[in-house]
Amino acid sequence: MEKKKKLIILGVLAMILVLAGGTYAYWMITKTQTDRNLVNTSCFKLTFTETDAINMPKAYPLTDLEGLSTTPYTFTITNTC
Repeated sequence: MEKKKKLIILGVLAMILVLAGGTYAYWMITKTQTDRNLVNTSCFKLTFTETDAINMPKAYPLTDLEGLSTTPYTFTITNTC
């Protein structure tokens, strides 16, 4: 009798876990950003010293070695507060 009681309790717990996992997967919301990132501040002045805009069409992850061999973009940040 005791063994049957333990099996029923384990079965109920397993059903609760499966139900909770299933509802989480069904109701989970995934959002994707489609617009530009804009940051506004009045205490910093950002100066981009390059002549061309930053364009990264078809960008893909680089290894550290590949990233260090590329030409970096140069910024100057000045505290104005």
